[in-house]
Amino acid sequence: MKKEVQYLQQPLATLSLQGLHLIEASAGTGKTWTLSSLMVRILTEKYMPRQVIATTFTRAAAAELKSRIRKRLSEIYDLAKDWQAHQAQDLAIPEEPLEKIIFEHFHRDFSLLVNRLALVLNSLDELFVGTIDSFTQKLLREFAFESGEVR
Repeated sequence: MKKEVQYLQQPLATLSLQGLHLIEASAGTGKTWTLSSLMVRILTEKYMPRQVIATTFTRAAAAELKSRIRKRLSEIYDLAKDWQAHQAQDLAIPEEPLEKIIFEHFHRDFSLLVNRLALVLNSLDELFVGTIDSFTQKLLREFAFESGEVR
C-alpha cells in the first residue's frame, strides 16, 4: 500500500502539537517564520522549553531560528498583556495567523496566556535549537555511561 503524503497549506493552524514532524520547503518560502510560529504555539499551548528540541542543518540556521523564536515569543507576550488589559472590552480577532490562533485559544483567559508566556520566556535558555550533530553530541555527553562511551 502506498503511503499518502499530506501537504499542508497552513501548518501553523493544522499541525498537531505532538509527535515528530518534518517540514521541508525551498529557500525563501517562509520556513523560519513557520517554524518559529509553530514553536510559539508549542510553547504557549503544550510544552515547556526543556521538553522541546528543534534541529536544523547549519549553526547559522539554528541561531537564526532560536533568535526568531525569542522575538516572536516577546511580541506575543507584549500583545497578550495588551489583550489582558482590555479584556473587558470587545477585542477584534487579529488577522495575523499566529496572533489569531493564540487569541482564539486563550480568549477566555488572557491572564493565563500572560503568565504562561512569562514562564516560558524565563526558561527559554532550556530550549534546544541546534544542528543534528550537536544534538547527538549533547545526548552522548548526557548519557555517556548508558552509551558505553565512559568506562
